[in-house]
Amino acid sequence: MVFLKPIDEELLDKVAKKFKHIITIEEGVIKGGLGSAVLEFLSEKQYSDTDVRVQRIGIEDKFITHGSVNELQEIAEINPESILKTILKVYFDMTGIKLPSEETAITLKPVN
Repeated sequence: MVFLKPIDEELLDKVAKKFKHIITIEEGVIKGGLGSAVLEFLSEKQYSDTDVRVQRIGIEDKFITHGSVNELQEIAEINPESILKTILKVYFDMTGIKLPSEETAITLKPVN
């Protein structure tokens, strides 16, 4: 989705009918963001948790200390590695496949 407001209800309806899981990623606070708008839409359209589940990735509604952008993204778990871990966890939970150990997990390396 390109825009949060107005939310693309037609697209969301198609996604909710096609997929069992929706993952939203935000650079800002989770509350009141895209994930919340998706949950609100699904509730209004009478979708249930058994129809489609939503995993929201973003900053929790709490104070985060000062630091560089990279440090803050890591603390808030919105850096690429944390996002990948969350996506893989959703996938492994969905499929029933056991999550690999830390030693065998995929590691992202920055591209220069």
